[in-house]
Amino acid sequence: MKKAYLILNGDVDLEFLKKVISIPVFCTDGAYNKLIEPRDNSRLQTPDSRLIISGVIGDFDSVKWDDVKARKIPMRNQNFTDFEKALFYLSKKFDQVIIFGANGNEIDHVLGNLHAASKFAKKLKILFVDKKQRYFLASKNLTIRNIKGKTISIVPFPFAKGVTIKGFKWPLKNANLLLGKRIGIRNEAVNSRVKINYKKGSLFVIIST
Repeated sequence: MKKAYLILNGDVDLEFLKKVISIPVFCTDGAYNKLIEPRDNSRLQTPDSRLIISGVIGDFDSVKWDDVKARKIPMRNQNFTDFEKALFYLSKKFDQVIIFGANGNEIDHVLGNLHAASKFAKKLKILFVDKKQRYFLASKNLTIRNIKGKTISIVPFPFAKGVTIKGFKWPLKNANLLLGKRIGIRNEAVNSRVKINYKKGSLFVIIST
């Protein structure tokens, strides 16, 4: 599976990025200024590693074109967010994209990013990684291992029918979840391996790290 990392303009877990120097790293233009150092702004600097930025994607309204020393990937359609533009570009070249900085403490951005991820779910496997959580759209038959003691939430987007979860403190069997009616937040894995199954709809899984 061909993987890429995409950095957005939110909180970024640089500690994790230190470990992934062999995987291509892209960022949106809004994230670029937060990642560079003036002395060498083609690279993301961390205390003990140097990650080459493979490309900067966006309409470059958040950073001046001439200031970008990394590879520029212009996508100027204003009907889409920079995140959507980035997913469109990366979906042509990769199978999985791991997203950093999706949570910028602004709820409209978070919801917009989840919406964008749901639009590309059939083309890309997308995983969001933040400092405290990782989250993703679940396949209809999902097994998660080495998870005992973790807090897990399952959130329909906007609905999920026939939801069954096993290995949790509060299991579900053939339940229907709907935003505004019923969701499944702050559950706990009591087994090392848990299973999540559903029949229709979309379901985000959020795991506290």
